[in-house]
Amino acid sequence: LKGEAYFKVVHNGWRPFHVQSFRNDIQVLGTEFNVRAYSESHYEVALMKGSVKLTDAKDRQITMHPGEVVSFNSDRDAMKKEPMQDPEYYGWTKGIISFHHKSLNDIFRLLSRIYRVHISCNRVLLLNEHYTGKIPINEGLEHALNVLKMSSRFNYTYTQNQDTILIQ
Repeated sequence: LKGEAYFKVVHNGWRPFHVQSFRNDIQVLGTEFNVRAYSESHYEVALMKGSVKLTDAKDRQITMHPGEVVSFNSDRDAMKKEPMQDPEYYGWTKGIISFHHKSLNDIFRLLSRIYRVHISCNRVLLLNEHYTGKIPINEGLEHALNVLKMSSRFNYTYTQNQDTILIQ
């Protein structure tokens, strides 16, 4: 898997269900979970119900329980399990962009993936500001940017071909 997917899987001992992402394996034991894997260097698995067993490329294993998130970071060669901070972690399945104490840089990255545009911003202090909120996906990118503008002081313009947004 490359990207993000939400799974609901019924346990079947005769036919185990596995998700593979960047040389890592997720063995499903009857569950609901979300996989966010946009790059090989970092991805996450969030478990809503049931249990899953994660195995990385070095055969290290972690068994997850509901309400946990495991992050893989190949740059640091680390797997980290922690409680899920955002109860709307998988809100995108319901048409909601949800973020809990995320940097504007992370939010712009998320908006770029959802709306398939490049967002460029050179204002480091602005990119490091953190936000919590929810925005309906179907309202569009312009609505999302205008909501964020209410809390931050920035303007934006589209490039001529409409595939890049410049944040000023």
